[in-house]
Amino acid sequence: MSKEKMFNCEQKDYIINRLKALGAADVGFCLADRVERIPCRAEQRIPAGAKVLIVAVFGYYSGEYPGRNVAKYAIPNDYHKIIGDLLKEAVADFEEHFPNRQFAGFCDVSPFNETQAAQLAGLGVVGKNGLLINKETGLYHFIGEIATTMELEPSEPSEGECLGCGRCTAACPTGAIGAADKQGCLSAVTQRKGELTAEEQKLMRKTGTVWGCDICIDVCPMNGKRLTEIAAFKEELLPVLEQENVKDALKKKAWGYRGISVIKRNLAAVYGEEK
Repeated sequence: MSKEKMFNCEQKDYIINRLKALGAADVGFCLADRVERIPCRAEQRIPAGAKVLIVAVFGYYSGEYPGRNVAKYAIPNDYHKIIGDLLKEAVADFEEHFPNRQFAGFCDVSPFNETQAAQLAGLGVVGKNGLLINKETGLYHFIGEIATTMELEPSEPSEGECLGCGRCTAACPTGAIGAADKQGCLSAVTQRKGELTAEEQKLMRKTGTVWGCDICIDVCPMNGKRLTEIAAFKEELLPVLEQENVKDALKKKAWGYRGISVIKRNLAAVYGEEK
């Protein structure tokens, strides 16, 4: 191994170890120019001349919670802040350790196609539901990227596909998997503003969901239930929303961005006005 390649490996090892110390379950690297760009305001933060994306998956699974009426990702506090803070800490560390190099972290609100970036970084295959399946976290994770001007050897992209068993497609209550219009997804329905149709309200009552939907994730045989190692995903958990606790949790939870009126509308649709 050449000295240059050895140095590159040492740099990557440092980055991987630091991110895993912060709670990342898996880390990989891909070339930034191979990833589909998504127009958004966050793209203004991409460092000029960014060459590589450092991609990490952060598991959020904290348990089953029978009777829950929100998607598992929304039970803890807002992942945007939790993962955002972890990425900020990593960026500060890397800027100190690798002077004259630039870094910028993104999660969810990202100018990069996160699922594609993770697949190119060797972090898993994409399921029929469009979600990344990672060997460590299954489908219970968030994807974060750090764009950098460092020149790092990319990981080998993940090859192959999911099992193709069709369980997610069969279980989807709206038939959204494989459909051209993803707005039919139950998770999208629960997040939509305005009035819900009678059919949408009936579907929410049938599934008992007030926010989000985990059905296609839960039925996947490639999924796993590895408990999160991130402390913040195990604190202040709220698996059941009620009219009485929505206001207090509004500023802390991922669903808070949509506002209290949408959540109260959903509660009324599922339980009636008395809930």
